[in-house]
Amino acid sequence: MNLKYIVYCFLYFGIIYSQCENYNIEECHDDPHCNWEDNLILQNCNSEEEEFACNNVDQCSWDTQTTYYSCSNFGSSEACAEYSDYGCSWEWSWGGWGNHGSDCVGGGFQIDNSVCSGGNYFVDEGNCIEVLPPDCSEMNETECSSDGVCEWVEDIENGNCGNLSGDDCELNPECNWNCDFIDDYMGWCNYSCDGGPYEIDNSYCQEIVMPECSEMEQSNCEDSFGCDWIVDIDVGSCYSLTQNQCIANSECNWSCGFYHGSCAGCCWYECDGGTYQIDNSYCEEIPYTQGDINGDLIINVLDVIQSVNLILYSEYNIIVDMNYDELINVQDIILLINLIL
Repeated sequence: MNLKYIVYCFLYFGIIYSQCENYNIEECHDDPHCNWEDNLILQNCNSEEEEFACNNVDQCSWDTQTTYYSCSNFGSSEACAEYSDYGCSWEWSWGGWGNHGSDCVGGGFQIDNSVCSGGNYFVDEGNCIEVLPPDCSEMNETECSSDGVCEWVEDIENGNCGNLSGDDCELNPECNWNCDFIDDYMGWCNYSCDGGPYEIDNSYCQEIVMPECSEMEQSNCEDSFGCDWIVDIDVGSCYSLTQNQCIANSECNWSCGFYHGSCAGCCWYECDGGTYQIDNSYCEEIPYTQGDINGDLIINVLDVIQSVNLILYSEYNIIVDMNYDELINVQDIILLINLIL
């Protein structure tokens, strides 16, 4: 087993699965499976040093400021040296007895003092994350009914307020715990629960539990991956059955074949009906090794590649549903790779 190829497959799949992380804010909002988390950072236009970056911010604008200089305007060696990068240098020159000394030479130059102006603005350095679907138990009826792996269970409780005690009555929004009358002599009140019939909706959403293969009818068995319908037809002759077998067989009849002449009222019984057919067909689970999607009895990189392809084409195979959540996703790939390593 070459570990390099295993890691490659894992990284390749991780890039595909982390698609939300690579989205910008517009792409993230367009994908219903992703959600943008804001992270607003306060910035100032003065921090933008490039014209393109400045003009790319709606709140900023590039203010062009150019200053022109001449080296000859600097009268000291210190001032001249400050602009040496622009070609200025302090040099001594002989111009005769009446005209000699040191000057700043180098000609003219210009300095770009342009700035980005506009004040403060916010930059959203948020990121796009995957939206995880809610559990069935967290869904309302509409969400539950539209989800393929959840089902809405109706649970309506009916009763009468008059049958409730104090605490139960007060907790029921359709009932009232009232004082019917006050005994002036004893100083106590006779309480009762009023409100008549009530109805409480305790309905909930739950995950659809798939039946075992052995519990399935033929149509469900044939539609379920991992189950196989075994045809088992028992064909025979009614004549060969015993009395109990004959009576239990709906296609046969236990009847009097003929009366025995030596005994008044005596009858020789036999099983009539010709040929019978009993359907003993059943549904059974297909044996397989979890993770061995190609059925070569070895779990390796080939199984990882085929599992990744299932995700790319939105297909399902119970053999690589490693966590049995009826989905093939990155969690199953991680568990599969752990088996290999």
